[in-house]
Amino acid sequence: MKNIKQKSIKFIKNLLLVLIATAIGIFVYERYQEPTYVDREVIVEKNVGIALEEKIEQLKQDLLDDLRLEEIRGYEDRSLVIVFDPLKKDLASCRRVGGVRLHCYSTGDFNFKIATVQHYYLKFYSEKLNDKEAMLIAMDSELSRELAYDVIFNEIGGYRNWLNSAKKINAHDRITFIRSLEN
Repeated sequence: MKNIKQKSIKFIKNLLLVLIATAIGIFVYERYQEPTYVDREVIVEKNVGIALEEKIEQLKQDLLDDLRLEEIRGYEDRSLVIVFDPLKKDLASCRRVGGVRLHCYSTGDFNFKIATVQHYYLKFYSEKLNDKEAMLIAMDSELSRELAYDVIFNEIGGYRNWLNSAKKINAHDRITFIRSLEN
């Protein structure tokens, strides 16, 4: 009987040790694990943020597409067209180069004038351009698009550089909406 009692006590002690070790293991495991629901919330918040950022960028690109289409309306390849495009107040001050009023002409997908490209390149990228470099940028679809993006979205009222086209595509309201999403 004493032998059975000793075995029972030994069994109970071992069982208690196993239960205590298991409890400690579970406690330590739970303590250092991040709850799954927190991970899901963080992932959802990050995905919503990413989705919103992507949507905002898409709205910006759509506005640029619409502006470009409005600017090149009637021309198959706008990069080959140069348009006499003076402002009434600036007609007398158009800079003449070799008898040509160079700074009164616009070209490229976004109808940039040389002086406009030079001004914004200096402002945004700290690069001083000569007339040839500015003209080449205006005629390059990708570079002129990047510049138009910066002018429209990083310069308050920058869309006014394309005032007539901007009115037709409702640029002011669209930019206001995009900025409200960004804040």
